[in-house]
Amino acid sequence: MAETKNGSAKETRLDEAELARLHVDGADYRTRLTRKYALRPRYERRDPRLVRAFIPGEVRRILVAPGQRVQRGEGLLILEAMKMQNEVTAAVDGVVRRVAVGSLQKVAKGELLVELE
Repeated sequence: MAETKNGSAKETRLDEAELARLHVDGADYRTRLTRKYALRPRYERRDPRLVRAFIPGEVRRILVAPGQRVQRGEGLLILEAMKMQNEVTAAVDGVVRRVAVGSLQKVAKGELLVELE
């Protein structure tokens, strides 16, 4: 993106080279990429061994202990949100390295719950 100052206001100019070409369901599209899009945080693949809270809530019960071997899909803890109890499961086989939360602890979305090795 080319940016120029026009007095106190900023003016953003998009060049032809900054048009994105998309092919969706057999149709071709061209779209302009906005400054907000260009400055967005880049996607980073999450480490499946770091189990994080997918919603804010309260840890109701911890089902594993450090050193315990777990299999993919096995329950690690129960996270309660909006009166619903959700079982948080392992995404991969592994051994519990650390349980980062305690029972009845409130957690934010994205907070580390369990670390596997």
